[in-house]
Amino acid sequence: MKKSTIITVLIIILIGIMITDFNLAGSNVFELFFRRLETNSFNENTVKFNADTNTSHKYSSDRDLIIERDGKNKFIINNKLGSINITGEDRDDIDIKAKITVYSDKKTIAESYAKKIEIKSLKKDDKIEMKVPLEDKPEEVKGVKIDYLIKAPKSMYLELDNQFGILEVTNFTNGVDLSNRYQESIIKNIAGEDIVINNKFGSLNLSNVSEGKVMKITTAYNKTNIENIKRNMEINASYGDTNFYNTKGIILDSKYTDVEFDGINGQLKANIKYGNIRVSDVKYDTEIEGKYAEVTIELARELENYEIEGKTKYGDIRTNLNKNIRKEDKNKRLIYKKGNGEKRINLSTSYADLNIKQK
Repeated sequence: MKKSTIITVLIIILIGIMITDFNLAGSNVFELFFRRLETNSFNENTVKFNADTNTSHKYSSDRDLIIERDGKNKFIINNKLGSINITGEDRDDIDIKAKITVYSDKKTIAESYAKKIEIKSLKKDDKIEMKVPLEDKPEEVKGVKIDYLIKAPKSMYLELDNQFGILEVTNFTNGVDLSNRYQESIIKNIAGEDIVINNKFGSLNLSNVSEGKVMKITTAYNKTNIENIKRNMEINASYGDTNFYNTKGIILDSKYTDVEFDGINGQLKANIKYGNIRVSDVKYDTEIEGKYAEVTIELARELENYEIEGKTKYGDIRTNLNKNIRKEDKNKRLIYKKGNGEKRINLSTSYADLNIKQK
């Protein structure tokens, strides 16, 4: 059979399946299919700066800078192309080592411009901002990449916006506002009042965050691992996979994402669409609302006083609690109470199944 014929047959089968599903789930099935296709086909190598292959020449030039803190409390970098590796230390100055790489079809242009570029620090009010003026960039220059290796006072607040490179942040105590796109983010040993993290089109590994007020996280088109968090968080996750281990209370809003919790030491409130959610070792109040999302929870052995209400629409309820499940038209419902019902566990989903297990 010809390749074109095989592809045609597969497309016909796919359309038939989608039409069948459409009778149950409506037009959202089409959006789900294409979003999943988009997510699965994406990886960190598909969206990256490809100046190496688009230009004939590149030239790199190193810079070393020492910037005195002078009592400033905020450190800012907006890096449109390159990586940032920054570590907090007990020091009162900022040690910056940077590699500037210029891409051009003309060797002399790449070399001369790389040597000409300056990295400047602007001190204003309570902040130090790094600037790389590129207003006089020749037309022959196709790209300028800057990779930073920085040691800074750990008590400074960080405001970093990075693209097309790895972002590594370690050991800061006064809060962070971090954004990275199109590459991996590795963030660990963070403290402070305000913690905001945005990561898209690249994996996020976040670990060891101290107690404090609610932190806010946004992820999209990536794989996320979050562990050893001692404060509550609000997270918006879409188009990827997200895993939590040993965390505090969480408010989660997710779509087109598979989510897994192991060792959540606080309340969980989750709204999930088009994905699966699994929660192990449930010990606290839990509320999960799903749509086209399979919900699976495992109750902790030490959980003695709780009440569960579970509901599904166009789905099944599976449990080892040995209780009858009520069936009402297209809905199924389970109510179960143990002890005084102190902990409340409310679970609902539609167009998917609900699984409840007692250890």
